[in-house]
Amino acid sequence: MTGNIIELDEQYYSKLSAIIKSEASIEKMFKDEDLEFLTRRGFIVKSEVNELDILKIWWKKGFSQNVLTLTLEPTLRCNFACTYCFEDTTNGTTMGDKEIQKLLRFIKKYMTE
Repeated sequence: MTGNIIELDEQYYSKLSAIIKSEASIEKMFKDEDLEFLTRRGFIVKSEVNELDILKIWWKKGFSQNVLTLTLEPTLRCNFACTYCFEDTTNGTTMGDKEIQKLLRFIKKYMTE
């Protein structure tokens, strides 16, 4: 829920896998400083925290009528060439003045409603 990412070595991965499978207690598997690190970063939460309730609140906020969220892709001419990318970057289209004006009209209309 925090958006944090961590790379685990094999030892930590094995420990976390055992905890997830309820084969071990988290307190017995990690040193205090490791537990503190994982808690501070949001990887571990206290048992009284209901993560599902928090996600429901975030979901409702994300689809609020009072919030406009836009993802803009002004060009498809990306040159990163990521192996997992599904976009066709050979097309080379770019957002022009006409599209920008339409976008601005849309935003202004949304803000006045």
